[in-house]
Amino acid sequence: MAFPTWLPGAVNFLRWVRGLFVMSKASFGPPDNGASETGLNHIHIPVSVKANFFGSEPILGAEPWAQLSDGTSTHTIKLLWRNENDSNAPFPNIDLRAGRTYYIPIVARSTRSGLPLSGRAVTVIPMELYSAWVLSAGVPRITDGNHYFTFTGLTNLNDARVYSLRLEIRASNGKIALVKNYCLYVPKKAESNERFRLTDDDD
Repeated sequence: MAFPTWLPGAVNFLRWVRGLFVMSKASFGPPDNGASETGLNHIHIPVSVKANFFGSEPILGAEPWAQLSDGTSTHTIKLLWRNENDSNAPFPNIDLRAGRTYYIPIVARSTRSGLPLSGRAVTVIPMELYSAWVLSAGVPRITDGNHYFTFTGLTNLNDARVYSLRLEIRASNGKIALVKNYCLYVPKKAESNERFRLTDDDD
């Protein structure tokens, strides 16, 4: 038996209505420095989730992604969610639930060399990788899964310049639930963190 030709359109319309009125709504907050160590600035982006008109269904399997551009090339980076119970064990994806705020670690910069991102190691790091894994003075590091888990393929921003960063939240179905554009200002290596900042590029 053949399905009516109008059925796919009706299904898509119902999904649209569900997303508009029932699915929880997420929004990005202003960049936050989530570091407490002296000389370290670890920029996080908060994501607040609120209930919708007629429901508060979570955004399932949400994943943070970034597109980082230096003006000549663009890199797609899989980011992580901060684990509030253990900052060294972030999550690759989570369900965003209404009434909560979640944080995405973006990039860290230290004014002194040899500094890990917290007081203890994430796990047992092979000695041959440790010296490259810790932060170098004045060189920002994108804090993605490579930094936290594999310790290789690290994204270091060696050039003093303004980078474009597009931040996306993708649901489990692959659709983009939230997107925002930022400018990442990276100062010269010898400078302090005063000019190291992430600003909203949508205004």
